[in-house]
Amino acid sequence: MNIQSKINVITKEIKKNSEIWLNNNFNFFDITKGSNVISDELQFKAFIELLFTVDMFYPDKIFSKNLMKKIYCLSEKVEKEVNFTEYFLTNSALVAGDEEMIIFFKNYLNRTYKERERFQKIVSSDFELLARKTPYRILDSAYSMTKAEINNNAEDIDLLYNLTVLSNENFNYLYLSDNSAYSVTHTIFYATDMGRKHPSYLNYPFIFRTLRKMIIFYSMQNNVDIMGECVLGMSYLTGNNNTFNEQDWNLILFALNCIRNRQSKSGFIHSPSDNKEEQLTKEELFFDNYHTTLVNLGVAYAMQR
Repeated sequence: MNIQSKINVITKEIKKNSEIWLNNNFNFFDITKGSNVISDELQFKAFIELLFTVDMFYPDKIFSKNLMKKIYCLSEKVEKEVNFTEYFLTNSALVAGDEEMIIFFKNYLNRTYKERERFQKIVSSDFELLARKTPYRILDSAYSMTKAEINNNAEDIDLLYNLTVLSNENFNYLYLSDNSAYSVTHTIFYATDMGRKHPSYLNYPFIFRTLRKMIIFYSMQNNVDIMGECVLGMSYLTGNNNTFNEQDWNLILFALNCIRNRQSKSGFIHSPSDNKEEQLTKEELFFDNYHTTLVNLGVAYAMQR
């Protein structure tokens, strides 16, 4: 069996098992019901990241028809019962709620999210949406508002790139905090528009070398969350064409095996926290592992393109 055949087998297995787990635990994404184990903000974050995962691969539908239908229904329920705008007026971290709802409704439900006009008015009134954020979080919000077609006073993404960790080619990946590592991967996501663009200001050889090293480094720490985002970054840098050389395909096969080894029998992919399954409630288990599962389901899908 050649490398590509092995990759196809592994990615199908990862994606199938991840979807089974997400389907079986989908109720925990429902922010209209609240959570018994985490704050509203963290539950909102899980819902927002679900929509973000879908939007990353637009116009494709990354999930099965059944799971996509659940997401459509939940997003419309949230539109009726949850006002993200009210929340972010007191907590700017939740600005992504309106942003992702606007993008999702435009892309997948072919209509306008009801709070769009109000959100635009608040942004236009010079509300300090980007205050006290790190450069890559400013880039995050600027990217999302651009995709949501919201007029804003943020600098262009090309200019914001110069403020990020990745733009400094002297940084050492060995000494990155986890937050700085996410800065590296998310900067690639936004600069390339999830593989849809190929900006000339990126130093592609340097970034590829860095991602290769980070994949090995985070695999050794059993952190397939950051490792998976590094693999996604490599895919986006190729314009989603996955035109890798043999060495890179072998590295990706290695990464996929790491992901598969971290996948539980029930389908979730273990987060870096490595909490013991038997010591957590079903809800605690979900919030501990949903992000790593979403990321690597995305990796599996990207490698099947």
